[in-house]
Amino acid sequence: APMYTDQPLFGEVDSHLRGYGFSLFDLTRYRGRRKTLEPHQPTRGQLLWGQALYLRDYERLATAERQLRLAVLASFYGHDDYALEIVDQLPHSLSAAEQVLAAALSGRLRCDREGGLTKFLRRLDASPLRGLFRRLGRSWLTGADAFLEVTRRSEGSWRD
Repeated sequence: APMYTDQPLFGEVDSHLRGYGFSLFDLTRYRGRRKTLEPHQPTRGQLLWGQALYLRDYERLATAERQLRLAVLASFYGHDDYALEIVDQLPHSLSAAEQVLAAALSGRLRCDREGGLTKFLRRLDASPLRGLFRRLGRSWLTGADAFLEVTRRSEGSWRD
């Protein structure tokens, strides 16, 4: 897009960050639609910009403390699988406080206990109202799909 003249392209930024031990974990894309189509006509639009999340490769970090910090950061951004992978390989040479933090993070990530919503849904699935709620759920999904289609057809930009 013209607003990015003389700025590095995504491929250049990605290559630079990978050279320093970072990996791409997430990419949120923002698109804009051109005015050549009528608003009711569907189009994907043009990718205008995005937000990329890069995290360090934990093997390249010098200390277990830094790896634990990375695990907390990865979990904060919703990459619990990576956070748990990091925590599982941490050595036992952490300080007492860091070991407590690592154990707490590991317990949360492993979901040792079933959450309240999961328990409720299990009970609901076993109840006589199961069929009714499944039909209602399908109706909600159909409505959500229709809403997304209307959103895609509207003017302006949207987020993937």
